Amino acid sequence: MRPLVGISEPLTRALREWLPAQVTRSSSIAEVLDARPGQESVIFVDAAAIGELDRAANERGIPAAELALPGPVIAICDGPLQPAIGWLPARPWLSHVVSGAALTRATAHDHFKTVVSALATGGRARSLDWLDHTLTGRRIQLTSASQRGERLERMSEFFESGGVGAHAVELLRAATDELLTDAFYEAPLAAHAVKLPISRTLDVALPDDSGCELVYGCTDDLAMVRVRDPFGAVSRPTIVDGSSAWWRLVSTASFGALSVVAHHHADFLIAIAKHDAEPRPFAFHLAFKDGAKRRFWKLLRDDSIPPSSATFVTSVTTLGES
Repeated sequence: MRPLVGISEPLTRALREWLPAQVTRSSSIAEVLDARPGQESVIFVDAAAIGELDRAANERGIPAAELALPGPVIAICDGPLQPAIGWLPARPWLSHVVSGAALTRATAHDHFKTVVSALATGGRARSLDWLDHTLTGRRIQLTSASQRGERLERMSEFFESGGVGAHAVELLRAATDELLTDAFYEAPLAAHAVKLPISRTLDVALPDDSGCELVYGCTDDLAMVRVRDPFGAVSRPTIVDGSSAWWRLVSTASFGALSVVAHHHADFLIAIAKHDAEPRPFAFHLAFKDGAKRRFWKLLRDDSIPPSSATFVTSVTTLGES
């Protein structure tokens, strides 16, 4: 792997500590822009390099959003989360951000190497692939919103028995509750499965083969949760404006990952250090793509009785089929 680097020398030295003998420095942003795409190229940028890329785009008479870069980009941020979010809306080529402080954290070592390796080889990493091989946990399919309470209790017991700190368990439980609630009540509206918001007094029911999936577990250093909603209605613009609850959750996490296959599913992953519940260096990763299959939803209705639940049925169609 021979990543291209367009960042300051101090950060370059830090990267070399993580990726010995694998990082080469480009002498200018122009070299980065003029380089041929390569399977093993990863571009590292910081705030100054992002500014240089914007100026280079202006000099070439193209919008910054339309820059053709020779590989995936990882931005390294020395400040808080909010400025890093501000980089995203006008730059669709940027989907991976790591705080500079994370480079000094032992708990981030395996994660960072996993990210760089996945991007450098051109593979499409699934959300759980951002975690190392020591992950052990549970995978559960929830088909009704009313199952949330019992599952949250079991999840908390799992983390507590695994030695996760009390504050960390509290954060994970709150984050999971919010992600599950959004999956059952907000995602159907975003996917146009319903025209009006669903009352939280109703129990939302999903088909057995298209439920909401919850994964939770631990690596050697991290505790994580991942919620998959089966609607896949999250768009990049609605996320990168920085106003979503997702960013608030990421701000308490060691890292977050969001992977969306349009009209099929959306994966929200949060991971925090098992024994460090305070705000910490962050990393986040975004992936949006069109899938080969699309789900179509319909709300079942029985007008003869007052509704106590919102029950959905779905069909999956391969694109191109009538």
